[in-house]
Amino acid sequence: WKGSKYTCMDNTRVGILQRLGGIGRGQESQFVLVTGLAGSGKTSIATSLAQLLATDDFILACFFCRKDDPLFRDATRIFPTLAHKIASSYKPYASKLVEMLKADSSLALGDIGQQAQKLLISPFEGLSTGRLGVPIVIIIDALDECDGKENGAHQAILNAALKLCASIQGLKIFITSRPDVNIGLEAREGQIAHIKLEDYGAHEDIILYSRTRLNGMLSQDVLHAEGDID
Repeated sequence: WKGSKYTCMDNTRVGILQRLGGIGRGQESQFVLVTGLAGSGKTSIATSLAQLLATDDFILACFFCRKDDPLFRDATRIFPTLAHKIASSYKPYASKLVEMLKADSSLALGDIGQQAQKLLISPFEGLSTGRLGVPIVIIIDALDECDGKENGAHQAILNAALKLCASIQGLKIFITSRPDVNIGLEAREGQIAHIKLEDYGAHEDIILYSRTRLNGMLSQDVLHAEGDID
């Protein structure tokens, strides 16, 4: 996400980013699900949120699912990748994880629930304080683009994320997805803060984007000068 072109344009999506940033910094919720239709800007919002929280020295672990990439649509790569990213920034956790991997090199194997337990929950439980020394945020973007709709992987990721939140005090998890992803949301309303992009109007953002793009094209002489138009 660092240096990514998939960010919200300046002065757009202000309301939703303020809301998500406030949740990331505050105590309102540990688990946030952001849903929106295809093309509604979920990846741009996830990327902008990561950049926003990075300015506050959060430890960020992100996984951006992509249906056109076999590596990034593989649900079994999500939690090993998140563990690696956290370990690269948080030494106490890294030391404990290395210690556990030396004792059992198969920790990254197993199903999604086992991966979350062995790679994240157990190492954090093994720390002497049992608490996070720094704020950690996990962002999983475009869950619906991950393989596993038929075999229950989406549900397993949700269950694992909920268990992470319950086990690791202070951890925040944000997941974005299309609304139709099968995760049994109705039965988990009390555990998840569900934010719908449709509740945040984008009309003014679209106007600003269009105006900015047109001005950019004019400044680059992409459009004909007024006198050249028939």
